[in-house]
Amino acid sequence: MAKKPIYKSLYFQVIIAIIAGILVGHFSPSSTQIVNGVEQH
Repeated sequence: MAKKPIYKSLYFQVIIAIIAGILVGHFSPSSTQIVNGVEQH
């Protein structure tokens, strides 16, 4: 049975999404205002 490539693993995709969220929040803090606006509606 062939092993799946790591980028198709759900674990890997979740880790990448968490890292991407941290980077976006760190380098573009103004984007958090968009999320806060969505929560209020």
